[in-house]
Parts: sequence; structure tokens; C-alpha cells
Amino acid sequence: MPYNYPYDETDRTGNFTGTRATALPVPRPGSDTYAQDMNAYIARQQWEDYQRRFQPVERQLIDETMGRELLDKRLSSISAITDTSFDSALRNARMTREMYGAGQTNQQRQYEDRRMDLGRSTAIADARNSTRTHIHDRNMDTLAGGSSAVNQAIRG
Repeated sequence: MPYNYPYDETDRTGNFTGTRATALPVPRPGSDTYAQDMNAYIARQQWEDYQRRFQPVERQLIDETMGRELLDKRLSSISAITDTSFDSALRNARMTREMYGAGQTNQQRQYEDRRMDLGRSTAIADARNSTRTHIHDRNMDTLAGGSSAVNQAIRG
């Protein structure tokens, strides 16, 4: 057998006498397959290190990036901000007309309200669609490592 297991119980001749530890097998120098065994050993150590240290962080990043919570917060804030902006614009337009003494008939007011509501709906739909597209692109860049400063510098 070309492997030495760390913490194995062996006798003076090197024969295994006890139970094996759970550590990875260490290749024995001098065996015919030492280079292959060492390469495999290093690869297994790197994989276990990745699984222990980096995979939990990667899983957390994926969960936070791909989760709907951030998207839902942004979409609801878009509606609130757009409503506030259009209400303010409508109020300012009415105040300006009143200041100059230019009143509106009921039919003109209904037309203006309808026009503002259509503009509001269009603005909300456009902002939501743009946000969804941006968040999807950002998620894909994050998962691919494309949002790092190094990758941005390489891209030019």
C-alpha cells in the first residue's frame, strides 16, 4: 500500500496495527506512484479546504444575491418614490395655475389626472423593468466574478 495515514498505529517495522485516523492518506516517498499520489493528495486537501472555508461563504453570497428580498424592497420603494414625485408635480402644477388665476374645468382636470396616471404607470413599469434587468445582470456578474475591480480592469 503506497499510503501512510497520519496518526496510524504501526509497529517498529511499519506494519499497520491499529485503527486509522480520519485524515487523508499521505503518499509514501519512494513508491512507484509517488508523484501521482502526491498530486492527488494535494488536490484532495485543496478540495476539503475549499469545502470547509470557502463554500459556506459562497453559499451565503449566492443566497443573498439570488434572493427575492432585495428585489422586493427595491420594487416597493420604486412605487413609493414615483407616487411621491408625481403627486408633487401635480400639486405644483395646480398651485402654479392658481397663482396665475388660470382655473381648470372639471373635464380639463380629469384629462390632466388621467394623463398623470398614465405617466405614473409608465414610469413605474419602466423603473421596475430596468431594476429587474440591472439586478439580474449584477447577480450574474457576481456569480461569475465579473464585478471585481480586477475583472473590470481586464475588460477595459
